[in-house]
Amino acid sequence: MARPKRVANGNEGGDASLVRFEGEPGNAQALVPIPPSLRLSINVAADLPRGRGVQIRTLTAPLSEAWTTVRLLLPVQTPAGEYDGELTWSGGKNRVVIAVRSDLRVLVVPPDLRVSAAGGGAVTATVVLHNAGNVDLEVRKVYAIALEHHRALDRAIIAGLTSEQTHLDRFGAAAESLVTDQAGVVRAVTLEGAGAVSPGEARQLVLELRMPESLESGTTYSGTWLVGGLDVPVVVDAVPPVNPGPSRPQRARAARKTTKEKS
Repeated sequence: MARPKRVANGNEGGDASLVRFEGEPGNAQALVPIPPSLRLSINVAADLPRGRGVQIRTLTAPLSEAWTTVRLLLPVQTPAGEYDGELTWSGGKNRVVIAVRSDLRVLVVPPDLRVSAAGGGAVTATVVLHNAGNVDLEVRKVYAIALEHHRALDRAIIAGLTSEQTHLDRFGAAAESLVTDQAGVVRAVTLEGAGAVSPGEARQLVLELRMPESLESGTTYSGTWLVGGLDVPVVVDAVPPVNPGPSRPQRARAARKTTKEKS
């Protein structure tokens, strides 16, 4: 939350008639030396991108006998920057500067991804991403999503508590359990929808999730897809491959056997 700017008849060492608001579009605040009994007479107009002298919706709250908190509700897509305006009330008027901060805000529907996939396989998922902030959002072509057993933390705690080791060595057992429960990295490729998403824009994304080969059938794994500062939970239910071939350990043993035979 933005901290309100306290303006004692203006700003310190500056224009005595200036009131400076600062914050995200829906939460630009200032403290003004207006008695709360007169706060309902407060109006703010500013030169915003959509027009000059636009009347802005305000929320006011008493702070003390002589001070009032004023919050501006600007359009959520108002670009970051400073805008001039004017505050008027029953006792006079003040010049206003509104300093709008960047606000990166993303919504994804559905809010999580849950898929069934085999180790080494690939599945597609479709989501709608909405840029609800006031800055452009870049959807990358490729994302990396680390997977682990969905109960990795619980299993690590149990491993530490039940270990025959003592003292700090118990933490080693817990850490070893966490390492063992790491399943690898999902390569998430944006097949459709990559690129810049403008403020207010909603876009459908088609993702191809390429699984690591180490998934064990019947096990559930979890991870996080980080997009635009939003953590989207990812859950993978591992299933048997449609045309099962030799596993990675089996291929490794076969390769070692072949090397010995050649030698």
